[in-house]
Amino acid sequence: MSLVVQKRQTDNATILSCMGRMATHEDANQLLDAYWESVKSTPHVIVNLERLSILGSLGLGALILLHQWASSSGRQFKVAGSTGLVHEILEMTRMTDVLSIYPHEEQALAALAASAA
Repeated sequence: MSLVVQKRQTDNATILSCMGRMATHEDANQLLDAYWESVKSTPHVIVNLERLSILGSLGLGALILLHQWASSSGRQFKVAGSTGLVHEILEMTRMTDVLSIYPHEEQALAALAASAA
């Protein structure tokens, strides 16, 4: 199953829930396009990887780009719900040291709220 991205909004963030695999160029571009569409209406983005089964190098590259774009524009970008193999890949590549990663979406939302206070 290729990547499916579902979007939903809160008061100050868009949550992009990723399902399936993020391993191809098309998958990575789908996430990048969803990000750009999201920041038109909300200042911050959370990518939820809870239902992602595979994270390939192109998907990892997309997460890094999102982090860089958000940082350079004063926005916040957070990752939530990485488990199993996906979380192992993030740990092995040391992206856990670079990205703001939270076990659950609710914790990422709380971190956004705390930084706004």
